[in-house]
Amino acid sequence: MEIVAALLEVVHNIHSAGFVHLDIKPANIAVPLRTTNDTAAATMLDFGVARMVTEGWMAPEMKIEGIENIDIKAADVWSVGRVLLFMASFCPFDEEQKKLVRMLGRRMTSPDPDGRPSLAEASGNRPV
Repeated sequence: MEIVAALLEVVHNIHSAGFVHLDIKPANIAVPLRTTNDTAAATMLDFGVARMVTEGWMAPEMKIEGIENIDIKAADVWSVGRVLLFMASFCPFDEEQKKLVRMLGRRMTSPDPDGRPSLAEASGNRPV
């Protein structure tokens, strides 16, 4: 579950710095095999083409309204939720962890941007 927290934290840090990614997908997330303090870490890649989104990983409102007319942070939250749903199928979580990751992923991929949790809410209201 540390990797989930690390992913939420890196996207929160991107947003806090005044940026959005808009192409969050597994191929754009780097996870080192080992960190210096043995904690999970995640790094977002591919900021150079952040305006070139990938079908299947972009929020539904981006397809309908375009990025100029949406809450782009909420679009990133949707994409993180989509990644979590992917991770729940392919990462070595135990059954209870898979259930929690899927529940969070479903909340984050709400079709209604206003129905998605913030990154702070998604991380259990812990500082991210």
